[in-house]
Amino acid sequence: MENSNAKKNNKRSKRPLILLGASFIFFILFMSLLSMDSSSQEAIDELKSCYNVAEVKEVWQKNKKELHEDDEFVNALKKRLISFNLNDKELEDCISWLPPAPINTNVIVVPDLSNRIIDLVNNPDQIKTDKILIRYVWEIFRKATQFNKGTNDRMIIDVTDREQAGGAFLTIADSLIFDLSKNKKAQINKFYFDKKESIFQSSLDKMYSLAQKKPVGANYLTYFNNSLPERIQKPDLFNNYRNVLIILTDGYLEAETKEETGRAFYTGSYEERKNYCLNRKNKIEAINDCRRHFPNLEVLVLEVNKRKKGSKQEKKDQGTSCDENILQEQWQNWFKLLEIKNATDDNFKLHDNTIEITKGNIKKFLYPESK
Repeated sequence: MENSNAKKNNKRSKRPLILLGASFIFFILFMSLLSMDSSSQEAIDELKSCYNVAEVKEVWQKNKKELHEDDEFVNALKKRLISFNLNDKELEDCISWLPPAPINTNVIVVPDLSNRIIDLVNNPDQIKTDKILIRYVWEIFRKATQFNKGTNDRMIIDVTDREQAGGAFLTIADSLIFDLSKNKKAQINKFYFDKKESIFQSSLDKMYSLAQKKPVGANYLTYFNNSLPERIQKPDLFNNYRNVLIILTDGYLEAETKEETGRAFYTGSYEERKNYCLNRKNKIEAINDCRRHFPNLEVLVLEVNKRKKGSKQEKKDQGTSCDENILQEQWQNWFKLLEIKNATDDNFKLHDNTIEITKGNIKKFLYPESK
Protein backbone atom coordinates (compact mmCIF):
# COMPACT_ATOMS: atom_id res chain seq x y z
CA MET A 1 0.00 0.00 0.00
CA GLU A 2 2.77 2.38 0.93
CA ASN A 3 4.57 1.51 -2.29
CA SER A 4 1.43 2.32 -4.29
CA ASN A 5 1.03 5.69 -2.59
CA ALA A 6 4.67 6.47 -3.22
CA LYS A 7 4.23 5.85 -6.93
CA LYS A 8 1.18 8.14 -7.04
CA ASN A 9 3.04 10.87 -5.23
CA ASN A 10 5.98 10.45 -7.61
CA LYS A 11 3.69 10.88 -10.63
CA ARG A 12 2.11 13.98 -9.10
CA SER A 13 5.52 15.47 -8.45
CA LYS A 14 6.49 14.99 -12.11
CA ARG A 15 3.43 16.72 -13.55
CA PRO A 16 4.67 20.27 -12.90
CA LEU A 17 7.96 19.36 -14.58
CA ILE A 18 6.15 17.95 -17.62
CA LEU A 19 3.92 21.03 -17.85
CA LEU A 20 6.94 23.26 -17.47
CA GLY A 21 8.79 21.39 -20.21
CA ALA A 22 5.81 21.55 -22.56
CA SER A 23 5.41 25.26 -21.87
CA PHE A 24 9.09 25.81 -22.58
CA ILE A 25 8.88 23.93 -25.91
CA PHE A 26 5.77 25.91 -26.87
CA PHE A 27 7.55 29.15 -25.95
CA ILE A 28 10.55 28.22 -28.10
CA LEU A 29 8.32 27.36 -31.07
CA PHE A 30 6.33 30.56 -30.61
CA MET A 31 9.48 32.68 -30.49
CA SER A 32 10.86 30.85 -33.54
CA LEU A 33 7.72 31.68 -35.50
CA LEU A 34 7.90 35.30 -34.40
CA SER A 35 11.55 35.41 -35.38
CA MET A 36 10.78 33.83 -38.76
CA ASP A 37 7.93 36.28 -39.41
CA SER A 38 10.22 39.13 -38.46
CA SER A 39 13.02 37.83 -40.71
CA SER A 40 10.58 37.32 -43.57
CA GLN A 41 9.20 40.85 -43.31
CA GLU A 42 12.69 42.33 -43.08
CA ALA A 43 13.73 40.44 -46.23
CA ILE A 44 10.57 41.51 -48.06
CA ASP A 45 11.21 45.14 -47.07
CA GLU A 46 14.78 44.80 -48.31
CA LEU A 47 13.50 43.63 -51.71
CA LYS A 48 11.67 46.93 -52.14
CA SER A 49 14.98 48.74 -52.33
CA CYS A 50 16.42 46.36 -54.97
CA TYR A 51 16.69 47.86 -58.46
CA ASN A 52 18.21 45.02 -60.50
CA VAL A 53 18.47 41.23 -60.64
CA ALA A 54 21.86 41.13 -58.94
CA GLU A 55 20.54 42.96 -55.87
CA VAL A 56 17.52 40.65 -55.62
CA LYS A 57 19.77 37.62 -55.95
CA GLU A 58 21.94 38.96 -53.13
CA VAL A 59 18.87 39.18 -50.85
CA TRP A 60 17.99 35.61 -51.81
CA GLN A 61 21.47 34.28 -51.11
CA LYS A 62 21.46 35.96 -47.71
CA ASN A 63 18.06 34.57 -46.67
CA LYS A 64 17.55 31.33 -48.60
CA LYS A 65 18.72 29.01 -45.82
CA GLU A 66 16.10 30.35 -43.42
CA LEU A 67 13.33 31.44 -45.81
CA HIS A 68 13.49 29.09 -48.82
CA GLU A 69 10.14 27.57 -47.80
CA ASP A 70 8.49 30.87 -46.88
CA ASP A 71 5.89 31.36 -49.63
CA GLU A 72 5.31 35.02 -48.84
CA PHE A 73 9.00 35.86 -49.19
CA VAL A 74 9.56 33.71 -52.30
CA ASN A 75 6.51 35.21 -54.03
CA ALA A 76 7.61 38.74 -53.16
CA LEU A 77 11.05 37.96 -54.56
CA LYS A 78 9.62 36.64 -57.84
CA LYS A 79 7.29 39.61 -58.21
CA ARG A 80 10.22 41.97 -57.73
CA LEU A 81 12.14 40.17 -60.48
CA ILE A 82 9.16 40.35 -62.84
CA SER A 83 9.02 44.12 -62.34
CA PHE A 84 12.36 44.36 -64.18
CA ASN A 85 10.80 43.09 -67.47
CA LEU A 86 13.30 40.25 -67.83
CA ASN A 87 14.38 39.09 -71.27
CA ASP A 88 14.49 35.35 -72.08
CA LYS A 89 18.12 34.96 -71.08
CA GLU A 90 17.65 36.78 -67.76
CA LEU A 91 14.52 34.75 -67.05
CA GLU A 92 16.37 31.50 -67.70
CA ASP A 93 19.17 32.59 -65.36
CA CYS A 94 16.73 33.49 -62.57
CA ILE A 95 14.93 30.16 -62.91
CA SER A 96 18.29 28.41 -62.44
CA TRP A 97 18.83 29.81 -58.92
CA LEU A 98 15.27 30.21 -57.66
CA PRO A 99 13.39 27.40 -55.84
CA PRO A 100 11.91 25.01 -58.44
CA ALA A 101 8.47 26.09 -59.66
CA PRO A 102 5.63 23.51 -59.76
CA ILE A 103 5.57 21.45 -62.96
CA ASN A 104 2.39 21.50 -65.05
CA THR A 105 1.79 19.07 -67.91
CA ASN A 106 0.93 20.48 -71.34
CA VAL A 107 -0.51 17.64 -73.44
CA ILE A 108 -0.89 18.15 -77.20
CA VAL A 109 -2.60 15.43 -79.26
CA VAL A 110 -2.43 15.70 -83.06
CA PRO A 111 -4.10 12.88 -85.02
CA ASP A 112 -3.43 12.31 -88.71
CA LEU A 113 -6.79 12.96 -90.40
CA SER A 114 -5.65 12.00 -93.89
CA ASN A 115 -6.80 9.03 -96.00
CA ARG A 116 -5.48 6.70 -93.31
CA ILE A 117 -8.73 7.08 -91.38
CA ILE A 118 -10.83 5.75 -94.29
CA ASP A 119 -8.34 3.21 -95.70
CA LEU A 120 -10.20 0.05 -94.71
CA VAL A 121 -7.63 -2.17 -96.41
CA ASN A 122 -4.54 -1.01 -94.53
CA ASN A 123 -6.10 0.62 -91.45
CA PRO A 124 -9.45 -1.02 -90.62
CA ASP A 125 -11.41 0.63 -87.79
CA GLN A 126 -8.86 3.44 -87.55
CA ILE A 127 -11.37 6.11 -86.52
CA LYS A 128 -12.68 3.89 -83.74
CA THR A 129 -9.13 3.13 -82.55
CA ASP A 130 -8.06 6.79 -82.67
CA LYS A 131 -11.03 7.88 -80.59
CA ILE A 132 -10.45 5.14 -78.01
CA LEU A 133 -6.82 6.25 -77.62
CA ILE A 134 -7.60 9.98 -77.43
CA ARG A 135 -10.31 9.29 -74.87
CA TYR A 136 -7.75 7.33 -72.86
CA VAL A 137 -5.36 10.30 -72.93
CA TRP A 138 -8.22 12.41 -71.59
CA GLU A 139 -9.02 9.85 -68.87
CA ILE A 140 -5.50 9.61 -67.48
CA PHE A 141 -4.98 13.39 -67.79
CA ARG A 142 -8.14 13.82 -65.73
CA LYS A 143 -7.18 11.15 -63.22
CA ALA A 144 -3.75 12.71 -62.67
CA THR A 145 -5.00 16.27 -62.14
CA GLN A 146 -8.62 16.26 -60.98
CA PHE A 147 -7.95 16.50 -57.23
CA ASN A 148 -5.40 19.31 -57.59
CA LYS A 149 -6.28 22.98 -57.56
CA GLY A 150 -4.64 26.16 -58.77
CA THR A 151 -2.71 24.31 -61.50
CA ASN A 152 -1.93 25.27 -65.10
CA ASP A 153 -2.07 21.82 -66.69
CA ARG A 154 -3.54 21.78 -70.19
CA MET A 155 -4.67 19.34 -72.88
CA ILE A 156 -5.20 20.29 -76.53
CA ILE A 157 -6.49 18.20 -79.42
CA ASP A 158 -5.19 19.80 -82.60
CA VAL A 159 -4.85 19.21 -86.35
CA THR A 160 -1.83 19.64 -88.60
CA ASP A 161 -3.45 22.37 -90.69
CA ARG A 162 -6.79 24.11 -91.05
CA GLU A 163 -7.76 22.17 -94.19
CA GLN A 164 -8.12 19.05 -92.08
CA ALA A 165 -11.46 18.06 -90.53
CA GLY A 166 -13.21 19.10 -93.72
CA GLY A 167 -11.79 22.61 -93.44
CA ALA A 168 -14.17 23.23 -90.53
CA PHE A 169 -11.83 22.63 -87.59
CA LEU A 170 -12.05 26.25 -86.44
CA THR A 171 -15.72 25.68 -85.59
CA ILE A 172 -14.71 23.24 -82.84
CA ALA A 173 -11.08 24.24 -82.09
CA ASP A 174 -11.90 26.13 -78.89
CA SER A 175 -13.93 23.15 -77.65
CA LEU A 176 -10.84 20.96 -77.83
CA ILE A 177 -8.67 23.07 -75.53
CA PHE A 178 -8.89 22.08 -71.87
CA ASP A 179 -6.98 24.59 -69.75
CA LEU A 180 -7.07 23.99 -66.00
CA SER A 181 -5.81 27.51 -65.31
CA LYS A 182 -9.36 28.59 -66.20
CA ASN A 183 -10.72 26.69 -63.21
CA LYS A 184 -11.41 28.66 -60.03
CA LYS A 185 -8.25 28.66 -57.93
CA ALA A 186 -10.07 27.58 -54.78
CA GLN A 187 -11.79 24.63 -56.48
CA ILE A 188 -10.31 21.24 -57.23
CA ASN A 189 -10.06 20.54 -60.96
CA LYS A 190 -12.76 17.88 -60.80
CA PHE A 191 -15.41 20.60 -61.10
CA TYR A 192 -13.81 21.75 -64.36
CA PHE A 193 -13.71 18.23 -65.78
CA ASP A 194 -17.32 17.57 -64.83
CA LYS A 195 -18.36 20.61 -66.88
CA LYS A 196 -16.15 19.71 -69.86
CA GLU A 197 -16.74 15.95 -70.13
CA SER A 198 -19.67 16.08 -72.57
CA ILE A 199 -18.00 18.87 -74.57
CA PHE A 200 -14.89 16.74 -74.99
CA GLN A 201 -16.86 13.70 -76.16
CA SER A 202 -19.07 15.56 -78.64
CA SER A 203 -16.22 17.68 -80.07
CA LEU A 204 -14.02 14.63 -80.62
CA ASP A 205 -16.85 12.84 -82.43
CA LYS A 206 -17.55 15.91 -84.55
CA MET A 207 -13.89 16.31 -85.54
CA TYR A 208 -13.70 12.76 -86.89
CA SER A 209 -17.10 13.05 -88.54
CA LEU A 210 -15.92 16.14 -90.43
CA ALA A 211 -12.60 14.52 -91.32
CA GLN A 212 -14.22 11.33 -92.57
CA LYS A 213 -16.23 13.28 -95.15
CA LYS A 214 -13.17 15.04 -96.54
CA PRO A 215 -9.80 13.59 -95.45
CA VAL A 216 -6.78 15.75 -96.33
CA GLY A 217 -3.06 14.93 -96.17
CA ALA A 218 -1.59 15.56 -92.71
CA ASN A 219 1.50 17.73 -93.11
CA TYR A 220 3.32 17.49 -89.79
CA LEU A 221 6.21 19.53 -91.18
CA THR A 222 3.83 22.46 -91.61
CA TYR A 223 2.47 21.90 -88.12
CA PHE A 224 5.94 21.88 -86.52
CA ASN A 225 6.81 25.08 -88.39
CA ASN A 226 3.63 27.07 -87.90
CA SER A 227 1.37 25.86 -85.09
CA LEU A 228 3.47 23.87 -82.63
CA PRO A 229 5.60 26.82 -81.40
CA GLU A 230 2.39 28.52 -80.24
CA ARG A 231 1.27 25.39 -78.40
CA ILE A 232 4.48 25.02 -76.38
CA GLN A 233 4.21 26.41 -72.85
CA LYS A 234 7.27 28.36 -71.72
CA PRO A 235 8.41 28.30 -68.09
CA ASP A 236 8.20 31.45 -65.99
CA LEU A 237 9.14 32.29 -62.41
CA PHE A 238 5.92 30.82 -61.01
CA ASN A 239 5.37 27.80 -63.26
CA ASN A 240 7.35 25.16 -65.06
CA TYR A 241 5.95 22.97 -67.83
CA ARG A 242 6.44 19.52 -69.24
CA ASN A 243 5.42 19.75 -72.91
CA VAL A 244 4.36 16.45 -74.48
CA LEU A 245 3.11 15.78 -78.00
CA ILE A 246 1.23 12.62 -78.99
CA ILE A 247 0.94 11.95 -82.73
CA LEU A 248 -1.45 9.34 -84.14
CA THR A 249 -0.35 8.46 -87.67
CA ASP A 250 0.41 5.55 -89.97
CA GLY A 251 3.91 7.02 -90.24
CA TYR A 252 3.84 8.14 -93.87
CA LEU A 253 4.65 11.85 -93.77
CA GLU A 254 3.08 13.19 -96.93
CA ALA A 255 1.79 16.63 -97.87
CA GLU A 256 -1.25 17.24 -100.05
CA THR A 257 0.96 19.16 -102.51
CA LYS A 258 4.65 20.01 -102.82
CA GLU A 259 4.12 23.75 -103.12
CA GLU A 260 5.51 24.63 -99.69
CA THR A 261 8.87 22.81 -99.82
CA GLY A 262 9.13 21.28 -103.29
CA ARG A 263 8.47 17.85 -101.75
CA ALA A 264 5.31 15.94 -100.98
CA PHE A 265 6.72 12.59 -99.80
CA TYR A 266 8.93 13.35 -96.79
CA THR A 267 9.31 9.69 -95.84
CA GLY A 268 9.87 8.69 -99.47
CA SER A 269 7.57 7.98 -102.39
CA TYR A 270 6.70 4.37 -103.16
CA GLU A 271 9.40 4.25 -105.85
CA GLU A 272 12.01 5.75 -103.54
CA ARG A 273 11.22 3.29 -100.77
CA LYS A 274 11.18 0.37 -103.19
CA ASN A 275 14.58 1.37 -104.62
CA TYR A 276 15.99 1.78 -101.12
CA CYS A 277 14.72 -1.69 -100.26
CA LEU A 278 16.54 -3.14 -103.28
CA ASN A 279 19.74 -1.21 -102.70
CA ARG A 280 20.47 0.58 -99.42
CA LYS A 281 22.74 2.98 -101.28
CA ASN A 282 19.64 4.65 -102.71
CA LYS A 283 19.18 6.93 -99.73
CA ILE A 284 15.90 8.71 -99.07
CA GLU A 285 16.27 12.42 -98.46
CA ALA A 286 15.89 13.42 -94.81
CA ILE A 287 12.78 15.24 -93.63
CA ASN A 288 13.27 18.99 -93.88
CA ASP A 289 14.55 20.99 -90.92
CA CYS A 290 12.17 23.40 -89.19
CA ARG A 291 12.60 27.07 -88.44
CA ARG A 292 12.61 26.32 -84.71
CA HIS A 293 13.85 23.42 -82.62
CA PHE A 294 12.12 21.94 -79.58
CA PRO A 295 14.49 20.94 -76.76
CA ASN A 296 11.66 21.25 -74.20
CA LEU A 297 9.30 18.89 -76.02
CA GLU A 298 8.81 15.14 -75.67
CA VAL A 299 7.08 13.24 -78.48
CA LEU A 300 5.29 9.89 -78.73
CA VAL A 301 4.25 8.55 -82.16
CA LEU A 302 1.50 5.92 -82.12
CA GLU A 303 -0.41 3.72 -84.60
CA VAL A 304 2.43 3.44 -87.14
CA ASN A 305 1.20 0.91 -89.70
CA LYS A 306 2.95 0.06 -92.95
CA ARG A 307 0.91 -0.30 -96.11
CA LYS A 308 0.43 -3.92 -97.05
CA LYS A 309 -1.30 -3.58 -100.41
CA GLY A 310 -2.80 -1.00 -102.71
CA SER A 311 -6.16 0.38 -101.63
CA LYS A 312 -8.78 2.74 -102.99
CA GLN A 313 -6.98 5.55 -101.16
CA GLU A 314 -3.43 4.42 -102.03
CA LYS A 315 -3.77 2.91 -105.48
CA LYS A 316 -0.13 3.52 -106.42
CA ASP A 317 1.43 2.59 -103.09
CA GLN A 318 1.25 -1.00 -101.90
CA GLY A 319 4.05 -0.60 -99.38
CA THR A 320 7.42 -2.36 -99.19
CA SER A 321 8.91 -4.86 -96.77
CA CYS A 322 11.30 -2.13 -95.56
CA ASP A 323 8.69 0.51 -94.76
CA GLU A 324 8.67 0.10 -90.98
CA ASN A 325 12.43 0.58 -90.78
CA ILE A 326 12.35 3.47 -93.25
CA LEU A 327 9.58 5.30 -91.41
CA GLN A 328 11.20 4.86 -88.01
CA GLU A 329 14.59 6.03 -89.25
CA GLN A 330 13.12 9.08 -91.03
CA TRP A 331 11.07 10.22 -88.06
CA GLN A 332 13.70 9.60 -85.40
CA ASN A 333 16.41 11.32 -87.42
CA TRP A 334 14.05 14.25 -87.81
CA PHE A 335 13.42 14.37 -84.07
CA LYS A 336 17.17 14.42 -83.44
CA LEU A 337 17.54 17.25 -85.94
CA LEU A 338 14.81 19.20 -84.13
CA GLU A 339 16.51 18.52 -80.76
CA ILE A 340 13.39 16.83 -79.38
CA LYS A 341 14.05 16.06 -75.71
CA ASN A 342 13.38 12.30 -75.96
CA ALA A 343 14.61 11.84 -79.55
CA THR A 344 16.74 8.83 -78.63
CA ASP A 345 14.02 7.08 -76.59
CA ASP A 346 11.70 4.31 -77.75
CA ASN A 347 9.05 6.80 -78.86
CA PHE A 348 7.93 5.34 -82.22
CA LYS A 349 5.23 2.71 -81.69
CA LEU A 350 3.69 0.39 -84.27
CA HIS A 351 -0.04 -0.29 -84.36
CA ASP A 352 -0.93 -3.11 -82.00
CA ASN A 353 -4.17 -5.07 -82.29
CA THR A 354 -4.14 -5.37 -78.51
CA ILE A 355 -5.19 -1.83 -77.70
CA GLU A 356 -4.34 -2.24 -74.01
CA ILE A 357 -0.66 -2.39 -74.99
CA THR A 358 -0.95 0.98 -76.73
CA LYS A 359 -2.77 2.38 -73.70
CA GLY A 360 0.10 1.16 -71.55
CA ASN A 361 2.57 3.02 -73.77
CA ILE A 362 0.53 6.21 -73.40
CA LYS A 363 0.35 5.93 -69.62
CA LYS A 364 4.05 5.18 -69.31
CA PHE A 365 4.87 8.19 -71.49
CA LEU A 366 2.51 10.71 -69.86
CA TYR A 367 2.65 9.72 -66.20
CA PRO A 368 5.46 7.18 -65.67
CA GLU A 369 5.22 7.49 -61.87
CA SER A 370 1.50 6.67 -61.65
CA LYS A 371 0.27 3.17 -60.78
